[in-house]
Amino acid sequence: MKRLRIGVFGMSQEAMLATPGHLDPRTVLVSRGREVVENDLWVVRGIVAALREDPAVEIVPLMVVRCRASAPFAPDFFESCKAEILSLIATNGPFDGLVAGNHGAMEVDGLDVTGDTDLIGAIRAQVGPDLPIAMALDMHGHVPPPLLRDAQAFAVFRTAPHRDDDGTGYRAARMLLRILREGLAPRRAAVHIPLLVPGEMAMTAYEPMRSLYAALPEIDRRPGILGADYMVGFAWNDRPWIGMAALVTTEGDPALARATALEMAAALWARRDEFRLQMPAREVTEGLLEAGRLAQDGPVYVSDAGDNVTAGAYGDLTLVLQAALARPEIGPIVVCNIIAPETVAQCHAAGLGATVTLALGAEHLSRPAVPVPATGVVEALGEALNPTSAPHLRAVSSPWARVRFGHVTATFHARRMQITTPHLLEAMGIDPRAPGVFVFKVGYLHPELEDVGARHILLLSDGTSNLDLTRLPYTRIGRPALPFDAGMEWSPERGLYTDEGT
Repeated sequence: MKRLRIGVFGMSQEAMLATPGHLDPRTVLVSRGREVVENDLWVVRGIVAALREDPAVEIVPLMVVRCRASAPFAPDFFESCKAEILSLIATNGPFDGLVAGNHGAMEVDGLDVTGDTDLIGAIRAQVGPDLPIAMALDMHGHVPPPLLRDAQAFAVFRTAPHRDDDGTGYRAARMLLRILREGLAPRRAAVHIPLLVPGEMAMTAYEPMRSLYAALPEIDRRPGILGADYMVGFAWNDRPWIGMAALVTTEGDPALARATALEMAAALWARRDEFRLQMPAREVTEGLLEAGRLAQDGPVYVSDAGDNVTAGAYGDLTLVLQAALARPEIGPIVVCNIIAPETVAQCHAAGLGATVTLALGAEHLSRPAVPVPATGVVEALGEALNPTSAPHLRAVSSPWARVRFGHVTATFHARRMQITTPHLLEAMGIDPRAPGVFVFKVGYLHPELEDVGARHILLLSDGTSNLDLTRLPYTRIGRPALPFDAGMEWSPERGLYTDEGT
């Protein structure tokens, strides 16, 4: 069996363009060389597992840039990361193939293509037209025409909340190995669907995505198909390529790729009116009061969906905290993960046990500042959170403070971070399983929270990740598009594009 040298790399970021500033390099985990296979990296561990199954494969770990959802890259930081990946590919070659663990919604300030498109385009220009590149992507990313041309195979998440990151990386690597072992010349086709849907309206536990995604394994098994996927996309960014997509990779038949992508797009478009919030969703005060009534039976987890840091929002808004302070009948409530560096500094200066009066909302950046004084007691302070076994959390730890305002406890943080695991509450001295209400700056619950919370309520709060897209300013998206142009006519042929750019 021929020995194959496979390079493994990635730049994984989900960017929200409306978030102030740029991606903070201090929150990025960069893994190089052996760290790529040793750091237990999201998606990449599935790639590595698949490659290790073939004893004739030499894995060449290059570099993985792992970002939390955030503001876009600053151009200089993006270019430095890209240049290092290109250099590593040049100095560690030759390769038989490359496989990338990316996201698909990477954005760079001032760049008029996705970051993923620019990166893969630069690699293609360096390695030439023949070296196969496979990509593992998040369903909330995009594959615009240039990216479809420059990469040969795609595997996309099929669960939301995401529980198949390992499986997706595994599928991408297996596709690459099939291409190399069988001498395939894959052909790709996609259909851009003019439907903008927040991820919370396209969860795979609910229709229509449950059955649409359930149909994909059968399509995968059809003769000549390497893989078929749906892209939900990242609906909050005002970019021309925003929307959903059907994406197909075949073993070499372009007509089969086109026909299958059109079939899948038609199946999704036929169910366009079914995309809606299907978990309990309430306006802010109504949702908090309902959560308080339900909390006697166990912890009720509540999403501040408009300031969802897991979608890239800044996490600075105190609007939900202010609403909770105004309603003591809610009972015990914890409001987590407010990004407020000046507030954290004030609490650290005052010290543990001090009474402090904070100007809640004075540090708003993503919405107008609305300072509201609130007096509380500093109950806990820290310079960093215990990072758990997930290496990427080490990069986002920062000073924090826990303050109690009567029935409300709030945690403030000096830098953007995500509270997506119960462990991080425990690290701040909070019992995530206690009866009460817990507010997180997320949309749908991530798996580790979903597995602990007894109930979940999503708040229709304001912010850059507002779930009512019609309230957000769009000027660059293609029109007509839903939900903006009710009753629009469209057919899948209008959105079709292929690896030949047509």
